[in-house]
Amino acid sequence: MSGKLLEQIQPVLVDLLTAFGLEREDERSYPASFGNEILVLKCRDFRLRFVQDRGDIYVDVGPVWEPSEWHLLEDVLEFVTKQNIHLKHDADHGLHELAAALKANHVALQKFFERAKYVENKKAFEQFKKIKAEQMFGKHFRQNAE
Repeated sequence: MSGKLLEQIQPVLVDLLTAFGLEREDERSYPASFGNEILVLKCRDFRLRFVQDRGDIYVDVGPVWEPSEWHLLEDVLEFVTKQNIHLKHDADHGLHELAAALKANHVALQKFFERAKYVENKKAFEQFKKIKAEQMFGKHFRQNAE
């Protein structure tokens, strides 16, 4: 495994990389765009996409069998844990929070992306996101949706 982003996350996530059997699927660097990078890791249960944008790191999660489908990891974790999740996006604190959240919720993520139940889980997740958006934006969201 190589790349600056992987080198940055590997020391923090080394235990998870091994425990989950995460391996590199894709890695791209965009030097002309402030050195931004994308790193995709996959395991048997799901895929993780790390996007480094101007120093901040954002993480998406998606099913292994559907390579174009991604969800913000924070939203999926909030859905499966029923807890308000807000991860920091800086490389230092954010990666440690991410490692702890992934370790604590690996089984829940496995169940969410279980192929036989994913269509049903995804429908419930989309409804959850809609309700969350309505709560955040209230009346303005409902008026613009009509």
